[in-house]
Amino acid sequence: MIQASEQLALAREHFVGKRWESACAAFSAADLVEPLDVVDLDTYAEAAQISGRIDAAIAQLVRVFEDRAAARDVHAMCKAAYWLWSAHVFARAEFALGAAWLSRARTLADGHRSSADGWILVPQAYADIGSGAFEAAAGLLHRAIERGVAAGDVDLVTIATMMRGRALLMSGTTEPGLDLLDQAMASLLTGATSPRTTAVMFCAAIGTCHQAHELQRAREWSVALEQWLSTIDELDGAYFGNCRIYRAMLLRLRGDWPGALAELEATCRELAKTDA
Repeated sequence: MIQASEQLALAREHFVGKRWESACAAFSAADLVEPLDVVDLDTYAEAAQISGRIDAAIAQLVRVFEDRAAARDVHAMCKAAYWLWSAHVFARAEFALGAAWLSRARTLADGHRSSADGWILVPQAYADIGSGAFEAAAGLLHRAIERGVAAGDVDLVTIATMMRGRALLMSGTTEPGLDLLDQAMASLLTGATSPRTTAVMFCAAIGTCHQAHELQRAREWSVALEQWLSTIDELDGAYFGNCRIYRAMLLRLRGDWPGALAELEATCRELAKTDA
C-alpha cells in the first residue's frame, strides 16, 4: 500500500507536471489517510477546479476558507472566497451562493478590522462592467491592483490589471486599456501566474480583443495560448473548454477548418462530462 506521504509527493508532482486529473486522484487518496494541510488543500482545489471537478473544488475551497478564517489570514481567506465565487458563478451560474461567500468574507474581514481585500473588489468590478458602470469598475480594480501589489499576490494583480484594461476598453479609452492588457499578458507569458489564473486570463484577453476589434492582438495571444495548451496533456473541464474554443478559432483563421471542427467536437464531448 502506498503511504500518505508518497501519495502526497505524487500529487504534487502531478500538479507541477500539469496532470491535474491525476493530481486530484492522488490528493484525494492522501487526504483519506491523513487530512491535507491548507496549502495542499488549496492546490487540490485548484487542480479540481481546472479539470472540471467542481464538487471537489468547492469542497476543498470551503476547507481552505475555514482554515484561513480561523487563522485570521484575511487576504488568503478572501482569495478562497473569490475562487468559491468563481466556481459557483462561472461553472454553475449559482449567483446567490457565490455572493454568499463574498459576503461572509467581507463580514469576517470587517470583524478583524481589515479593509476590503482586493480579491473581494474584483467580483464587484465584474458586476459593474456587466451593468455598464465602467468608470466605477476601473476604480475598484485600481484599488485591487494596489492591494495585490502590497500583498505580493501576482494572481490578483494580473486578474485586476486585465479586468481594468477591459473596463477602460469598453468605456472607449483604447490605448490605456490595451496597455493594461499587455501588462497582464506579460505575467502570463513569463509563467508568473497560477494555472487557473493563466487559463482564465488567456481567454479573457482574447475575448476582450475580439470585442474591441483588436484582431492582431487576439491572433498573437491565440498563438501564445496554443503554445501553452500544447504543454498540457489533460484538457478536460470548463476552463479548458473555453481555451479550446479559442484554439478552434485560431485554426479557423489559419484555414484549417477540419482541425477547428475536430477541436470543437472534442470540446463538446469533454464539456458534456464536466462535473459542473
